[in-house]
Amino acid sequence: MNISIKLRYGRPKAAPPIPKRASGQQMSHAPRINAHGVTLVEVEKDADGRWTHVPGSRYNRRFTSATVMDLSGPVAGSSYVKTQFSPTGMQTRGTNNNCGNGVTPWGTYIACEENWPDIFVNRGERFQDDARIGIPTDKSRYGWDTSAGDISEENEEFARFDITPRGERAENDYRNEARTFGYRVEVDPYTDAGAVKRTALGRFRHEGVLVRQTGSRAAGGLLLGARCPQRVRI
Repeated sequence: MNISIKLRYGRPKAAPPIPKRASGQQMSHAPRINAHGVTLVEVEKDADGRWTHVPGSRYNRRFTSATVMDLSGPVAGSSYVKTQFSPTGMQTRGTNNNCGNGVTPWGTYIACEENWPDIFVNRGERFQDDARIGIPTDKSRYGWDTSAGDISEENEEFARFDITPRGERAENDYRNEARTFGYRVEVDPYTDAGAVKRTALGRFRHEGVLVRQTGSRAAGGLLLGARCPQRVRI
């Protein structure tokens, strides 16, 4: 049996101060970024009816706030999601603050990104959708952007959480990074396929999803129920 576990880290309003190295320099937020996301674990039942995880299983893997993921649907490849990391707008890094999730009739798993807007900060020009969705303008919730420039940083993995426009074009900075979050993320737990963000299913604070087949298999009808804990902000 394969099960999925959603991961969250941090206090409701802010994470505690991160420790410092012996030199006095503050350590990076990499461990905390990798503490968010989804974990897939294979479990098995023994002769006594007890369930235990299977160490070393090929099905055991994680999708964190640093994992590269594909974008699909109408948003993928558009100027709305082009960043310095993905100038084509076809990929992003990470899934965050996943809440209630669901399983599809074809056996995949859908994780829902809920309270993700405040992991970012925008101290410059604020686009209308950023304001409507609740991107902070003073500081981010976890302060991941404050590790930008750390000696351990790779490919601006911390800098991307500050979406303040700095370049001439979107491909020169991370002004669109937050626009790659707020979706439902589909994961196939039985293959090595990567996670895919399904932009056609809407962008807001997804608290959960309920997938039900309607009609006959031949008809191919499918109903997806969504819930948002706040007023829906598309």
